[in-house]
Amino acid sequence: MLCNPLDAFGPGDYGPSGEDVRQRAVVAGTWHAPGGIEVSGLSQAETARPFTITTADNRERIEIDGIPTVLDQFRGTPLYSNGSACQSPVKIWREMDGHAVH
Repeated sequence: MLCNPLDAFGPGDYGPSGEDVRQRAVVAGTWHAPGGIEVSGLSQAETARPFTITTADNRERIEIDGIPTVLDQFRGTPLYSNGSACQSPVKIWREMDGHAVH
């Protein structure tokens, strides 16, 4: 029996959550370069999330060699992402003789 997504506590079989990521690594850092410039980066890698394959009419799960598959039996593609930024402070005003000058 399949789980009914409209009846979360009804009878059925259960499997890993669609958000079930088994391993994740995140590395982030900032380098303060001369001249007040900051260079930062972030990298992330995580294992693939599970998913369920259903028939074209979405009523049943597929069968492999005559055996029905179970909930979230398959895993997608692992995620790898990288990002970087370079920024410099911008002076909005300066102070002269105790008064703000724009």
